[in-house]
Amino acid sequence: MIQLGGAAVLCRAAADDPDACAPAERRGQLGLEMGLRLATHCLDRHTASGAGGAFEAGSMWEYIDDEGKPYMDGEGMVISDPGHALEFVGLCGFFLREAARLPEALVSEEQRATMERLQA
Repeated sequence: MIQLGGAAVLCRAAADDPDACAPAERRGQLGLEMGLRLATHCLDRHTASGAGGAFEAGSMWEYIDDEGKPYMDGEGMVISDPGHALEFVGLCGFFLREAARLPEALVSEEQRATMERLQA
């Protein structure tokens, strides 16, 4: 999840310092693509909004099995860490705030729709 913070920093650097050594456009595109992939992966695979099935809305779990379902330990328990859920929310919010600062020309319609989905 710390990679979401890295994606946010790439977006921030592109918005704040367009004349740095790496072209701002490239940094912004890399940060945006990386952050969107990471965030949607977490939501689609580790929450009830994705492959949750029998779980309540808002549920989040640590591990998934080979079929992409919540992993159950030997006692049939699904491990969840509220601290990691909060970490995801904070870093995803940081990423979305910085990504929103990118020039409109760098963000495709599909990416903008994904950002709106993540903000909901």
